Amino acid sequence: MLLTGTVLAQLIPLLASPLLTRLYTPTDFGLLALYLAVVNALLTLACLRYEPAIIMASDDADAARLLHLCRRISVITALLFTLLLLLYADPLAALLRSPDLSFWLYLAGAHVLLLALLQISLNWLNRRQQYRLMSRNKVLQSTTTTTAQIGLGLVPTWGVTGLVVGTLAGQFAALWSLQHRIRSDLPVQKDTPGRQKALLYRYRHMPLLNGPNAVVDALRLNGINFMLAHAFSQALLGQFTLAWRIVQAPVSLINSALSQVLFQKMAATPPAELPRLLRRSLGSLALAGALPFALLYATAPSLFPWIFGQEWHTAGDIARVLTPWLYLNFISSPLSGFFLISQRQLPLLLFSVVYALTPLLLIYHHQGNLLDTLGQVSAAMSVLLLIFIAMIGVYSRKPGSA
Repeated sequence: MLLTGTVLAQLIPLLASPLLTRLYTPTDFGLLALYLAVVNALLTLACLRYEPAIIMASDDADAARLLHLCRRISVITALLFTLLLLLYADPLAALLRSPDLSFWLYLAGAHVLLLALLQISLNWLNRRQQYRLMSRNKVLQSTTTTTAQIGLGLVPTWGVTGLVVGTLAGQFAALWSLQHRIRSDLPVQKDTPGRQKALLYRYRHMPLLNGPNAVVDALRLNGINFMLAHAFSQALLGQFTLAWRIVQAPVSLINSALSQVLFQKMAATPPAELPRLLRRSLGSLALAGALPFALLYATAPSLFPWIFGQEWHTAGDIARVLTPWLYLNFISSPLSGFFLISQRQLPLLLFSVVYALTPLLLIYHHQGNLLDTLGQVSAAMSVLLLIFIAMIGVYSRKPGSA
């Protein structure tokens, strides 16, 4: 059910991309990528990583308490982020060689709160196995975002404003559509400060161990955009963004759907049966992704300029270079929840640090052009993901927790 909604949600912007790339320039997409990189990096800490505990709670009453706690935490952190960005927006924009970015950074704290509340709601729905509602919500968000971006893109003077406002419109529509359903679904319970503190203590490993993992992952994903903008240019970042968006966005959304379902399955599976579940999942993912990624590697350089316009020919070359890395990421990403379920966050953290630093260091010390640099990044990350898959196999056979 989630996969169906995910495919529909991704088809909408994919079909609209040839129009969007003619309404907006590579520089516009580069600026959007930088802004969203800041927002997504801050989002990692918006709930202090307590939101996965909503799924893991032993009963619905505690899960509802955690939901309310996460909402309160996200409001506080969003206010702190807003204050920091009001003080440091201009220096950050200057560091990234994007002076136009500073205006949008003033809104980033409110944007983080919007996404945090949406993320909290989706965790509750995942716990309740409301996959049909989650699926419809993805389609609503995608439809609203794409429609708004196209409509605003027809106004020549708006530029990147159309991309940012369209993104906000889709996320706000998705959150608004869930609120009545979430409110009516939450159990009524008598809450006390003592019970809240007990829950925060019980799931303290989420901010203490899972939190650093999430921060490191956010540093990698968003740091790449920061480093590319600093090392090359905002326009080349726009080319990278289109390649990443067209290739990784459907992969990410499909993986998100699979990860949500697989996480719930792993949480309910006895430890002795986990290796079999992981092997079957790995085999299915490898088979499902083989043909699409092979076709992508063969056709990307010619397809991108034909579909999106000659201005985007570099994006096709980038897509080919990234294919091995993205294929292995497609296979391994849904399985990463194993480390959280088995409470082995320390090995995951150590791997995540290496996995995050590798592309940043390679980009920082680049000696050639963008394609050569990204080729080195793709090869290194592919090797690391093979090691990660091996780690899952080894640790799934070991009893106990970290």
